[in-house]
Amino acid sequence: MRKTLKIDSRPAYFDGQLLQAEDFIAEQRYHRQARHRHNLLMHDWGLVRGLELRRSGDTQLTVEPGCAVDARGREIEIRQPVVLDLADLPAQTRLRVTLAVRDDAAGEREHANRIDSRAVVGVSDEPAEDGALVLGGLQLDAAGRIDPASLDESGVRRARSRLLPGSVNVAALDDSLRRGWMALPFRGVALEREADSTQELPPPFRLGVTEARSFSKLPSGEKNTRGAGGAMGIVVPFGARRLLQFRIAGVDNAAGLDVALIRGGFDPATGTHQRKELLRQTIQGAPYNQLFAIEDGVIDPAYQTLSIRLHGHGEISVSLMAFEFSY
Repeated sequence: MRKTLKIDSRPAYFDGQLLQAEDFIAEQRYHRQARHRHNLLMHDWGLVRGLELRRSGDTQLTVEPGCAVDARGREIEIRQPVVLDLADLPAQTRLRVTLAVRDDAAGEREHANRIDSRAVVGVSDEPAEDGALVLGGLQLDAAGRIDPASLDESGVRRARSRLLPGSVNVAALDDSLRRGWMALPFRGVALEREADSTQELPPPFRLGVTEARSFSKLPSGEKNTRGAGGAMGIVVPFGARRLLQFRIAGVDNAAGLDVALIRGGFDPATGTHQRKELLRQTIQGAPYNQLFAIEDGVIDPAYQTLSIRLHGHGEISVSLMAFEFSY
């Protein structure tokens, strides 16, 4: 089943046809309406550029050149500054500056066979007329002069291009928008001994609001010479597909900091757990600020995770972890 609807009409021409005025008017109407629909449906109405308000005298206001599209999709362009003299308007009045467009009526035309379109710039304390664009507002002081501090853009609507659903994806974005940094404080849990390790576990980190650092004393009251350790899961940002770089920085590092960045998860094809070290490094010296490039940083957000494991062998503090992802 199909149903056919009429959506438009345009003149049809053939050789030898007698053309009348209405045929040419219909041709113009077809193209004008198509352009107006395009402006409204594919873009938007409002100020496009320019048309700023500027105080050019005690009672003079200048509208700078610019262009706009009104609520019916009609384009309005002002090619030179327009100066408005407000000397005859009542003092202490709040005014609104508007812009509209109109076509000359039959009795107003300079030439019988031409229709001129005109931009109409108005200043009034009344609400904007139907279809008019608001360029801004201003206040006259007690002497009827323009208060420069009162010029504002209240009620101004600016045109913009519409983004249709699905019209912009990651591949369409600029490179600078397809990658970004995520910075975190270290909030690790205490380390657990790995199955094949006999290494003595360090105490956990003391977690502050902005910094993680080793305890100065152990629970027994003895001085802590064993540093601190911890592990933390990293939340992968929505839409991220690759880890590009990793940065870690801190103030204290008395005896070296072991850093391991691990990709984990589940392999649905084999039904097995995944674990691969993307980075294992020891950082020496303090203060430290190390940046590492991650060669195999591809992430499947549906099945893979990121974790970090830190082990400071002496007095240690961690101020920052930062991860650069691409999308």
